[in-house]
Parts: sequence; C-alpha cells; structure tokens
Amino acid sequence: MDKGLHRTPLTRDSFDRSVRDVAPDLLGRTLVRRTPDGVIEPRLTEVEAYACFTYGMSRRSA
Repeated sequence: MDKGLHRTPLTRDSFDRSVRDVAPDLLGRTLVRRTPDGVIEPRLTEVEAYACFTYGMSRRSA
C-alpha cells in the first residue's frame, strides 16, 4: 500500500484552528483504525466543512 506523505499523527491541537485551515490539511491524510480483524486505512480524498448552529447558543438552540 502507498504510505503517502502524511504519516505523522495529528494532535488535538491540530484541530484547534479555523475549519477553513483544518479541512485542506486533512486532504491526503490516512485514517488508521485497528480492529480485531485487521487494520483499515482509508485515505481522505475529499472533505467538507459545516457550520454548527449551536456555536454561540442562541435562544433557538438553548
């Protein structure tokens, strides 16, 4: 399997940025999930960013 360029694990701090900065940095990354049946390693080839209506807690979302 092609190991790609992004094999360094991301830290929680990597996500403490604007979604507009995080989303492009995720492209080409590989998610690694180890299960009893083996390892699953899908590569992110597309990302989408959505706003959360609960950010700021309006009357509607409280």
